Amino acid sequence: MAEEIIIRIIGTPSTDAIDAEGDIGETAENKKPPRQKKDAKTRSEIIKAGAISGALLIGKEAWSFATSNIGKYTGDAKLQQKVNKALEYVGYSALIAASPVIGSISLIASKTNDLLDLQYQRKWDNIQANVNADRLGRSATSRSGRNVNRR
Repeated sequence: MAEEIIIRIIGTPSTDAIDAEGDIGETAENKKPPRQKKDAKTRSEIIKAGAISGALLIGKEAWSFATSNIGKYTGDAKLQQKVNKALEYVGYSALIAASPVIGSISLIASKTNDLLDLQYQRKWDNIQANVNADRLGRSATSRSGRNVNRR
């Protein structure tokens, strides 16, 4: 017996063609998955994503609480500073891994700002130390330039 072969040209719909896996008169463009299964799957994915997001938020808050209160509960301010610096460097490492140019610029800007703040603070600490020394009479000369320790 001779087999009948149907050749379908893509782009021209054929109403009398038979799909190998479909019913008579149904073309591939008309096939759609059932909505109920897709909606149920989408709802399930949304619930799962919400649970994961909630767990991540709780974990982040717990980590933040634990790392930010080390000095408070142990009484060790130096340890708290070390933890803060370590977390800062971890953040910059992640930023550099994500975007090397932006991460490097951000790290350089932050460290430059820290250095400028340190110099500014030292300047005012020296001024305050000089003022305190003058008040206590420990300086060798007064503001007028004469020696205050000589009589």
